[in-house]
Amino acid sequence: MSLDAYKTLEDKKNNKITKAIDCTAKDVNHVFYCLNPKCNAHLTLCSINSNKTISYFANKDKTHPHIPNCEYANSHNAYLNKFDHTSFEPNSFLKAIIASMTTNNRHTNPKSKNQHNNLKTSSVPISTVRQLYNICLSNPLNSKIGSTEIKYLLCNEAINFLYKSFISGTKLLIGKYNGTNNDTIFIKYPSSWDDLDNKFLICLHIENKLLLKNIKNLIKDYKNNILIFADFHTSSNNGVNYKIVHASISNIKQIIPLK
Repeated sequence: MSLDAYKTLEDKKNNKITKAIDCTAKDVNHVFYCLNPKCNAHLTLCSINSNKTISYFANKDKTHPHIPNCEYANSHNAYLNKFDHTSFEPNSFLKAIIASMTTNNRHTNPKSKNQHNNLKTSSVPISTVRQLYNICLSNPLNSKIGSTEIKYLLCNEAINFLYKSFISGTKLLIGKYNGTNNDTIFIKYPSSWDDLDNKFLICLHIENKLLLKNIKNLIKDYKNNILIFADFHTSSNNGVNYKIVHASISNIKQIIPLK
């Protein structure tokens, strides 16, 4: 599901987003389109008159499904009103994640029970990177978490058009593993590297050898998208057709393999 979509293919081409909350009953039978620029899923407006949930877009047309691994294919019910986010600040949250060290930064299984957090508790602080990611996906891009708009916190294919020259600051970035060299792990962003214009090679500098080993074990053979939460900055030494971005990783909790 998603709270944002494109109303027409022309809107998709021009990145003109429609919010479900702004739609009316006359839009119920209209075909909307997925925010993922590589996904051609047809979406339907749902819960337009519901008193129990806000309006959203869902893929009900089995002839035009989401592509494999599309971020917007799953249901993310982490609405902002379920969390106390008024004082949320990305840099402080990143420092808290780094400080919440697991013993020796041990490898954790991406399919463990911690992968899907319980999001039903009301008015609790955001405590994990996955919670933050689910909140970003399940709310309009112009919504704020604390004082930060989601579109400036999230780097995924749907918002790739915003990042033409650089990526800077504390962000959630979704890319794909592209190899390792010494203490550096390389990630391609966006995931559809060959098909989108704004390309970045992400250089993740790992703090120590044990952490490097554990992260490599976590993602080295992983073919799906990988979520990284870090403080990014663009290098002045860039590739021919892409920009080079650097970030430091101090805790394995900053990296999450996505289904």
